[in-house]
Amino acid sequence: MAPITTAGDYVESRVCSFFGNASIKATDAYAAAIRSTIQQAGLTQQALVQIGDSSLGIDNYELGQVNRVWYYMSCTWFGNWQIAPPRWTQLKSYRSQLVNMAYFQTNCRKKFGSRIPVPVDVEAYNRKWFNSLRGVSNVFYTGGALDIWRDTTIATSYGNILQPGRGSSIVLIEGATHAQDLGADSPGDLASVRRARSLGDALVSRWLA
Repeated sequence: MAPITTAGDYVESRVCSFFGNASIKATDAYAAAIRSTIQQAGLTQQALVQIGDSSLGIDNYELGQVNRVWYYMSCTWFGNWQIAPPRWTQLKSYRSQLVNMAYFQTNCRKKFGSRIPVPVDVEAYNRKWFNSLRGVSNVFYTGGALDIWRDTTIATSYGNILQPGRGSSIVLIEGATHAQDLGADSPGDLASVRRARSLGDALVSRWLA
C-alpha cells in the first residue's frame, strides 16, 4: 500500500482545523480528524486491519512490511507502547481500556513466536545503544521541542552521553515535531527548522575541512 502523501504541513492545514470550535469536545474533534484522514486516503476497514496486522505469521517476511520491522523492534528492544491510562488515574483518553500492556505483549508472541520475552528488557536496550554513544565525536543531534518521543531520546541525556570537547552538538528545535528537520528546505518550513539545518550543514563542513 502506498504511503499517504500531503502537500505542506498536514497537521496545520487539516488536523488543527477540527479544533477551531470551542463548543466541540477535543476527543470528538480528534475523532473527526481521524475519520477525515481515513476518507481522504480511501482506506477501508479491511485495509486498516491489514496495516495493523501486516506482520502476522512468524515466517511472513514479504517485502514492504514496514510495520513488521517496527513492531519487532518494539517487541524486543524498547517496548514504547502507547496504551490507555489505567482506570485508577481517572485520566480521560480516546483509547480503549483494552489497549494495555497485555494486548501488546500477546501480539508480540502471536507475530514472532513464544520465544519473544515479555515484558521487554528496556534496561538492556538502553545499556546497549546509549552506552555505544559515549565518547563519540563530531555528531549533530536534533530533536523537535514538540516531538512526543523526545523523552526517549538523547535529548534528555545530554550531560551523560555527549562528553564536552568532542565536537558533538544537540539542538532542540523550537516548535518542531518528530523528524521535521529531516529533508530539504521547503516554503512551509519553520524558521527554527531552517536554522537547525543550516547549523548542521556548517558543522559537517567544518568537520570535513
